Order: sequence, then structure tokens, then C-alpha cells
Amino acid sequence: MLKKVLCLAALLLGLAASAAAERQEWVDSTFDFGKPRRIYIQLAVPPEINNGIYEHQTRDIFYGKVFKEVGPKLAGKQKIFTIRDFSLAMQAKGIDLAQLYRERPQEAQRLEQDFIAANCDLQLTAVVLGFGVGTQYREGYYLSLPATDNFRMTDMRGNFVTGSVQSSRQQYIPSRNVPNNYACVFFEVKEVGSGAKVWTRVDDRARLNATVLNNTKPADLYGRIVGKYFSDFTGRFGKGDK
Repeated sequence: MLKKVLCLAALLLGLAASAAAERQEWVDSTFDFGKPRRIYIQLAVPPEINNGIYEHQTRDIFYGKVFKEVGPKLAGKQKIFTIRDFSLAMQAKGIDLAQLYRERPQEAQRLEQDFIAANCDLQLTAVVLGFGVGTQYREGYYLSLPATDNFRMTDMRGNFVTGSVQSSRQQYIPSRNVPNNYACVFFEVKEVGSGAKVWTRVDDRARLNATVLNNTKPADLYGRIVGKYFSDFTGRFGKGDK
């Protein structure tokens, strides 16, 4: 019985968490997504998000899904190019791409665009607009939690009888600042030759960790954003529907 009470209490506490999500999207209904055969996929992480951890987390999650999910699902239909292919091309020419980006970033970006123009039909750029943990004030509130009241009494013969009764108790959760995890990503697909945009999306998500049972991290929200996009991406390009 105690196990059931604890499980129910955990469920009620879990409902206290707050989540928000907003997604805006535009798709060119005249574009044939089955036509492109070579797609360059890149991720941009603005310097203000870098803290020695976030830039690595966002890239690892993003390119992990590209290599493990997108590439295999589109194999035989579309060829995927990334910064890794560009780096190998520069390495074949004796150019250290990492050093070039550190010392002459504008030249590195120009060479990357030249590589894209020479090898790809379409370009997907994802930009991390937000990623981190803030705080949000949460008003105090009451939770009705299940409880078990044990009793001991005597019957008409004078024998002791024990038992329990299910009840509920009100517990006050005081006002406080709670962690607010957030992630926001902008996606843009455009034709390489004309530069025309054919698909844009902004996915913005946030979640309050209002109790000790809520342990959502920014990387969790970001992973869901990227995962949802690439699921739609492979569906759209893989089937070639409009």
C-alpha cells in the first residue's frame, strides 16, 4: 500500500512541472523536395552561448543525429555533406581547417561556401538561438497528497483491533525561484544556386524543474527539437513529397 501511495504522490508532484513549446514554420509548397541529390548540413553556435560545455553538447547532439539517423535513412536517395567532408577536402589540399578558422575565419567561410557551391544542390543551416538555464518565480500552491492513517482500537469483547484508513493531506509548496531550462533553434533550407529559401522553422521550448522529481536539462529539450526536425526532414526528402 505504501508503494502505491508513494507512486501516486510522485505522479501528483510531477504534474506540478510547467512546460512550454512554440514552433513556427514556412514551407515553399511549389518546391520539389525529391529533386535535390546533394545536401550540405551545418550547425552554427553563436559565441554568446559558448561556455566550454554548451557548444560541445549542441554539436555532439546535432551531428550525432545527422550521422546516425539522417545519413542512413536517406542513403541511396540523397547524399549528405557536412563540415567533416569540407575538412577532408581542405586536408587533401594541405590546409589545416581548424587553424584557418582561428586565424582567418572569413577566408575559411569563403572556402566553405565555395565547397558547398561545387558539391551541393541544397543547404540546411541550423542556428542555436538559445540554450541554457534561467530562473522563474513560481507562486506557492497546495498539493493534495494521499496518506494512510493507522488505527488501533478494541472491539466489544475487549480485543485489540488494528487497521488503516486511506485519506488525503494538504501540503503547501512555498513560493520560490525554480530552474527554467530552455532551448531554441532556427532551421533554414535554401537552394545553393539561387539562394532561394524553401523551408524555415523556429522551434522554441522551455521547461520548469519545479520539484526534485523534475530533472530536465537544456540538452534534453535541444535533443527533442533536433530529433523532431530531422524526423520531418528525412520524411520530406526521403519520400520526395512536397
